[in-house]
Amino acid sequence: MNDLLAKIEANAKRLDVHVGPGRVGTLEREGAQGSVFAYLPETNEADFVSLLMPVRLQSYSASSALIPVFQQNLPEGFLRRKITQRFGKVLATDDLILLALTGANMIGRQKIVPSGFSRDWIKPLRVDVEAMMADSQAGVLFAELLDEFIGFGVSGALPKVLVQERDTIHDAQWILKVGDTSLPSLAVNEYFTMRAAAHAGLPTPEFTLSEEGTVFGVKRFDFDVAGNSLGFEDFCALLALPPERTYGGTMERVVKAIEAFTVGPERLKAKEGMIAAQLFSMAARNTDAHLKNFGLLYSGIGDARLAPMFDMVTTKVYPQYRNDIPSISIAGKKLDVADKTFVRFAQERGGMTTTGLRDMAIRIAGGLEEAAAELIVYGRAYPAHQAVCDGIVEQWKSGVQMLDNLVQGIGARRKPIKEEVAPVPQPKG
Repeated sequence: MNDLLAKIEANAKRLDVHVGPGRVGTLEREGAQGSVFAYLPETNEADFVSLLMPVRLQSYSASSALIPVFQQNLPEGFLRRKITQRFGKVLATDDLILLALTGANMIGRQKIVPSGFSRDWIKPLRVDVEAMMADSQAGVLFAELLDEFIGFGVSGALPKVLVQERDTIHDAQWILKVGDTSLPSLAVNEYFTMRAAAHAGLPTPEFTLSEEGTVFGVKRFDFDVAGNSLGFEDFCALLALPPERTYGGTMERVVKAIEAFTVGPERLKAKEGMIAAQLFSMAARNTDAHLKNFGLLYSGIGDARLAPMFDMVTTKVYPQYRNDIPSISIAGKKLDVADKTFVRFAQERGGMTTTGLRDMAIRIAGGLEEAAAELIVYGRAYPAHQAVCDGIVEQWKSGVQMLDNLVQGIGARRKPIKEEVAPVPQPKG
């Protein structure tokens, strides 16, 4: 192992960047903390590494950090600490070294490896995801996976692992994650918040919950039906911001990015999708819906579209976030209700009609009520999670009232869903 790490460190001063099967350029350190990326002269213009970085002979550089697109998948929080603890005695684990360690397995179509290394020198673990999630010891199995393999690039502060499903036609890949003691029942929280989004008709990837509610899994959406990698860039990267600025975003800048990189019907669809995501986040009491939780998905320059919703959690159920404010501002305000400022933005910048906004609010309210009914049943069936389930239901009640106020304010009324008709939900989504 030490020989391999020494080889990584020796070759990490220059990283090979791949898009698809071919190498398209090199990323190098510039100065003490900066970086520079250059395309190879023969690179096809379709093999760009970022929507912000079209293929050209002139290099791209950042004077004091990695270029933003190469930062978007760097490990954070728990994962970064774990890598540092494991390798810190041998490697100087700065951002470039972390990218060298994790870049072969990242979200999106890039693969980044130390100079001269094969693009697939690290492969994802192969796991029977269905069997694991049905096992009452899924949390223990997750911890074993995390100890066995951490060579992957996926952002976020909590424990996550990328796995490849066994015996599937296109080797489907999943992100598995758990919470920590400060966020009890987090997997259950995310599962049912995502169910609310799905019930509301919002685009979501496939997701699942382990038998005892300890592990949440989401199927990676950055592959097409044939199993080819798709490009993905979050709005933090698309706005050329470092990850630490993810909470400083504005919807105005997000919409400008959408207008810059999408074309045709996908432009309006993406803007409406972001309006829906913000309205849903307000109603679901999710104050952690930041720039890195939304992005564009693409296979080429002409087909960028809004990625499905992910990382949706009802944060206000936890006491430490009860008084938290939203992450993305609108018209200079951190809005936690859909007031006149929100309506004006949705219509003037999002291109929405009054009828479209009303129908969106009705669908989201219905989705929350449907998932709330499921939460009540689930909490009774799994007492260890009941306190959080009941707390989420209470948070959603105020969110639904906010949506009803919006609907009534634009001249309509909504028929609520009766909670007693909900069946006992299966843990897997």
